[in-house]
Amino acid sequence: MKVIVSHDIDHISVTEHLLKDLIIPKHIVRSHLEWMNGKISFQEMMCRFQELMKNKFNNVAELIAYNSAHVVNGTFFIGVKNGIGLSYSIAQAQAIDKCVDLKLSHLVVDFHNHYFSKSFKTWLDWYCWLIEYLKQNQFVFSDYSSEIKSLNALRLQSF
Repeated sequence: MKVIVSHDIDHISVTEHLLKDLIIPKHIVRSHLEWMNGKISFQEMMCRFQELMKNKFNNVAELIAYNSAHVVNGTFFIGVKNGIGLSYSIAQAQAIDKCVDLKLSHLVVDFHNHYFSKSFKTWLDWYCWLIEYLKQNQFVFSDYSSEIKSLNALRLQSF
């Protein structure tokens, strides 16, 4: 099975949100709630606040370096229009196994670049674990452009 890894770049900096929307206040409240509910450590919460103070709200360079070191073809999408806030959950390995069982030809992993940071340790660890899991199970990393070309070539062959 081929795996396409894509990264949404929803945020570039903290300052782009100041006095424009509720992203930063929600981020602060969510971090406090996650800490109070034991989902993140105090240190992780403080890392999040430090990144806010440094105006760091994306980790594109770090993701590119990690993906390159692990031979992952990552595709980056940049949001250019305001939209409704979405809430994503972390997928489980069982979902990947189910895709294999269904003999699907492709699996798309969408991971927001903002979470590739020690201030989102759970997400960072999950992404690193997932890439290792996929490599160990001999998944092939690809990208949208290559796969569209392959699918178009197959379609032309069938005529």
